[in-house]
Amino acid sequence: MKINAIHIDGFGKFSSLSIEDLPSGLVVFTGANEAGKSTLFTFIRRMFFGIPNTRLCNLYPPLEGGKHGGRLAVTDSTGDRWVIERNAGRKEDVKVLLSDGNIGGRAELLKLLGYADRNVFENIYAFGLEELQSFETLNDRSINSKLYSAGTGVGVSISGLMNSISSIENNLYRPRGSKPLINELLREIGKTEVKNSEFEGAQKKYDSLHFEMEQKTLEINQLKQKSQNIRKKLNHIQNLISVWEDWKVFSESKIALESLPELESFPEKGKEKLTRLKERTGEIRETISRLQQELDKNDVKEISLSPDENLLQQKDAVLELRRGIEKYRSEEKTLPSLEMNLRQEKAGLTELLLELGPAWDEESLDRFDRSIPAKESVIQMRRSVEEIEDKVKETRNELQQVLNSIERILQENNLFEEGLLYTETRSSNLETESKNTRLIRTFSFPELRNFRTERLNSGKLFQDLRRDGMKLSLIFSSIPPFQKKLYSESEGKWRRQKK
Repeated sequence: MKINAIHIDGFGKFSSLSIEDLPSGLVVFTGANEAGKSTLFTFIRRMFFGIPNTRLCNLYPPLEGGKHGGRLAVTDSTGDRWVIERNAGRKEDVKVLLSDGNIGGRAELLKLLGYADRNVFENIYAFGLEELQSFETLNDRSINSKLYSAGTGVGVSISGLMNSISSIENNLYRPRGSKPLINELLREIGKTEVKNSEFEGAQKKYDSLHFEMEQKTLEINQLKQKSQNIRKKLNHIQNLISVWEDWKVFSESKIALESLPELESFPEKGKEKLTRLKERTGEIRETISRLQQELDKNDVKEISLSPDENLLQQKDAVLELRRGIEKYRSEEKTLPSLEMNLRQEKAGLTELLLELGPAWDEESLDRFDRSIPAKESVIQMRRSVEEIEDKVKETRNELQQVLNSIERILQENNLFEEGLLYTETRSSNLETESKNTRLIRTFSFPELRNFRTERLNSGKLFQDLRRDGMKLSLIFSSIPPFQKKLYSESEGKWRRQKK
C-alpha cells in the first residue's frame, strides 16, 4: 500500500492542507521543532485507526479552524486507488471510497490494511519516539507473530497458524469427545466388532438356510420353465383370437378388391397424398369452426359495447402509448436505483452548499451565472481586485511616508517658531544685536520655504489618493452583487487563514 496524497481539513496546527502526488520510494518530511512533523505523523495513524473521543491523549483539535479530520488517498498492491476519510464526532467515523466508486467502511479498511490492528501497525510499521523509548510494546503476541513471519519470509501469522493447527487437532480427536472424526471412527469400530460376533454365532444357521434356499431355487426354476411353455401357448391362442375379426375383414376386403376394375394410371404416392389432404381438410374445418365461434362472440360483444367518441379521437395517442409501454416498464424497473442515486446526489449537493456558506441554497445556485463569459469576467475581476489591492498597499506605504514627513516637518516648524519668537524678543530688547537677528532670519527662511514645499507635495499626494479612491468606488459599483458577496466571503476566509 502506498500513500499518494494527504488532505487535512482541521488537525492540530494544520487547516485546509493538501499534499498531492507523493513520490514513490522513501519520502522524508523535515522541519524545525513545532513545525508539525509529529502532527502529520499522528494524523496518518488516526486516519487508519480512528480519532479517539477521550481526553486522556492529545486529540489535536483544529487550532486554525476547519472540520476535525481529513482524507488519505492510497494505492493498493494492484494499483487501485482508495480514499479514506475520517471526521471526529461521527458514530461511524470512517468512510472508504473504493476504486469502483462504491462507499465502504471498517471491513474494507481492515482488508486494505491486511487485517493488522492498531498495536501491530504502531509498533512495526508506524512507530514514533514513544515506541522507540520502550521495547516492552514488542512483547505482544500479535507483534511477535508479525516479526517472526517477516523474519522467516513465509508471510503467514504464526499465532494464526498455531490456532489453525489446534482447531484441526480438536476436530480430529478429543479424549472425551463424540463429534470429532477419530472418535466417531472408534465408535463405529466398536459397533462393527459387536456385529461381527453376532454374525459368527449365526454362521451355522446361515449355512443350513442357504442349502434349503438352493433346493427351493432349483424347484422354482423348473416351475418357471413349465410356466413359460404354458404362457407361450396361451399367448399364441390369444393372438389368434384377437386377429380373428381383422382376418375376416381382410378376407372380405380382398374379395371386394379383386372385384374392382383395374386402373390404368395412379398418382405417385397417391395414398400418402390422400392422407395428408384429409388431415389438412380436418385442420381447416377445425380452424373455420373456431373462427366462427370467435366471430359469434365478437358479434355479441359488439352489440353490448357503446363506443367512446372522445377515446376514438385519441386513437393515435393511445397507439403511441401502447408502443412505448415496454420502455415505460423498463424505466419503472430502474426507478428505485435512480431514486437512490438522486438521494445521494442531493446529500452531496447539501454538503457542497454548506461549504459555500449559509446564504447559499439551490435557488441562488441556479441563479448563479455559470457561462464562459461570466467565468472570464470573474477571472478578470479577480485580477483587477488583486491589482487594486497592490495599488492600495503601495498607496498606504506612500501615505505612511507622507505622514512621517509631515510629522517631521511639524516638529521642525515647532522648533522654528520657538527660535523665531526667541529671536524677535531679543531684537526688541537688544537693538545692538539686529545684525545677528537678520542673520538668524536669513538662516530660518529657507527652512520655512522647505516646509511650504513639503506641504504642497502632501496636498498633491492627498489629491492623488482621493482620485484613486474614486476609481476604486467606480470599480466596486460596477461589480454585480453576487460577485461582491463571493469576493467578501473569499476575502474574509483569506484574512482568517492569514491570521
